[in-house]
Amino acid sequence: MVLREGIGRGRGVSRMARLLAIVVAWGSLSASTGPGPAAGSELTVLSHSSQAPASSAFFVRVQVVNTGTEPLGRCHVVNERIAPEGPCVLLGYRFWRAPKRLTIPSIDRAEFLRPGETLAPGSHVDRTVRLQTPRGGPRGEEQPLLHLYLIRGAGHALEWTHLAVPILPGPVPASVWFRELGTRLLFGVYVLGLLWALRRAVRGGRKGGAPACSS
Repeated sequence: MVLREGIGRGRGVSRMARLLAIVVAWGSLSASTGPGPAAGSELTVLSHSSQAPASSAFFVRVQVVNTGTEPLGRCHVVNERIAPEGPCVLLGYRFWRAPKRLTIPSIDRAEFLRPGETLAPGSHVDRTVRLQTPRGGPRGEEQPLLHLYLIRGAGHALEWTHLAVPILPGPVPASVWFRELGTRLLFGVYVLGLLWALRRAVRGGRKGGAPACSS
């Protein structure tokens, strides 16, 4: 009786150990697939604009620290891929909705490091970056968030740092609204001019093709 009870307890402990191992393995897999801090760089948001009006410039001041052992240059993107020219850093962003896959074409790129500028190991740079807001605010399940991405590496070996910054969406500024209205009016005038020219050409063709009267 005691032996059976001991065997039953042993089986129970063995099952619990296997279950715990599966949970730990699944948690490790989930953590490895999500975005995390890059091993050789750090990204910090120092300040940003108070509002994010639609179709307007949005300014954010960031700090990037090179915690690695190699200098970081400016990444060059060729055919939607980072050129394998050595260790580099790139700043990307998306408003409202984070991309489902972390790829270079899925984000907008911001001008951060200047051409020829490098970030030495152990050094940092603070810079105000200009971003472009989308035409509209958050929709549906989208959140009023600015998703910032610091991409470090070269070629296919990329490390991503993701920061989600809560921001306040704003309305379309009057200057942008009038500019878009003017563009639409000009396009409407252009279409009307084409239709008028096409109508004159058709009427002229009909008159030129009419048979002459004989006496």
